[in-house]
Amino acid sequence: MITKEFNLDGKLVIPMRLKTHVGKPLITGTFYVYEDEVLAKKHVDPTIFARLERTKAAEAAKEEAPAKPDDAPADAKDGAVKDSTDAPTDTPPKPDDTPADAKQVDTPPKPDDTSADAKPDEAKK
Repeated sequence: MITKEFNLDGKLVIPMRLKTHVGKPLITGTFYVYEDEVLAKKHVDPTIFARLERTKAAEAAKEEAPAKPDDAPADAKDGAVKDSTDAPTDTPPKPDDTPADAKQVDTPPKPDDTSADAKPDEAKK
């Protein structure tokens, strides 16, 4: 943003300090601008450059991130159908946890003996 605002294309801009002002939409910043990176490495603490390299690596990883899993592959978008022989056949299918003869049975809810209609003596029985 600073390089665009002040036309600093091709120069090395290092943000050193950003200070916010309480209650105001104002931010004051200190930036070092160098034309030569070698000179900048002589003047600036090496930890600053390590931070800048981490930021660049994170941005590069974000750009190289794979497509979303819900996106279809390019060959599937063209209408091509994959051959079923491409799937690995050496792994057997997983067995189902429920037996085949098991049936689902609905059980009616138990009557509540402690309802407002019941007498206290009947609830104890």
